[in-house]
Amino acid sequence: MRFSRMSIIVPVLSIGLAAPAVAVAQDFGRQQYRYEGRTYERMRDLARVLDQRAQHAANEATLNANRRGRPERRFLNDITRFAQQAADFHRRMDRYRESPWDVSNEIDHMTIDARRVNQEIRNARVFERTWDDWNATIDVLRQMQRMSVVAQNRGYDRDRDRSYRRY
Repeated sequence: MRFSRMSIIVPVLSIGLAAPAVAVAQDFGRQQYRYEGRTYERMRDLARVLDQRAQHAANEATLNANRRGRPERRFLNDITRFAQQAADFHRRMDRYRESPWDVSNEIDHMTIDARRVNQEIRNARVFERTWDDWNATIDVLRQMQRMSVVAQNRGYDRDRDRSYRRY
């Protein structure tokens, strides 16, 4: 069976043009929600607390590494990298109204990173002075995830989010 060049090119071009349209539609669907009002203020407060906890953990780890004289470089780098990520998140959350972005996706990625670092330092039994900070950091990220889910469902559930006030 013989095909003309056009019969092959047209389907290929139509697939190539359809894929970006689908990606834009999916992206648009996920980005429809904007944090506003109390929800935005609470998410911004949690971003500040996350930044503080991560910075404290990084400072403690750095002091601990310097005291021992043999820093666990890989772990220290992971901790300071996460602290930088949390600080960046905090800065961008402060500017969210002017420049919105996919907050929930980043919260999910930071949660994965924080849990990985937490597990690694515990397994290696290093930086024990930071373990409480990591528990608190992961707790803040859990609260942010809950708030994000509630916000995505177009509602704000005050009862589920009251626990953030303890920080």
